Amino acid sequence: MVVCLFAVTASTAPMRVLFLGLNAGQKPINRFELMQPGLAPHGIELSVLTRGKPP
Repeated sequence: MVVCLFAVTASTAPMRVLFLGLNAGQKPINRFELMQPGLAPHGIELSVLTRGKPP
């Protein structure tokens, strides 16, 4: 008889994601507001960083 035991460890630390965007046609704040509520329940912390329009 062979018995195999596997230990799966999950990190309790949340995954952190930085969402970058230009305040041009992409509208990063709007995208952030759509994505953040869906990712938070899965332990993913989403932050946003924006800049002005490109030169």
